[in-house]
Amino acid sequence: MRLRTGDLTLLDDLRAHFERSGFVVESTGDGDLDVRRPDAPSPEQEALEIELHLKVWRVMRPGIRVELVDR
Repeated sequence: MRLRTGDLTLLDDLRAHFERSGFVVESTGDGDLDVRRPDAPSPEQEALEIELHLKVWRVMRPGIRVELVDR
């Protein structure tokens, strides 16, 4: 799943948040991050886990915008 933020200074923090929880995160080179959960039992479960962890990250940083660009 691709995540995009308008503030490139947030990418390292966002990446670290997901990696601490066992996600695989790759930079796309254009300011986006591709986040995957290879051990999820299904694509639906993978998407759910990514969305949940993104919600946690957003709660800890009110007012910061991050978009789910691609599933």
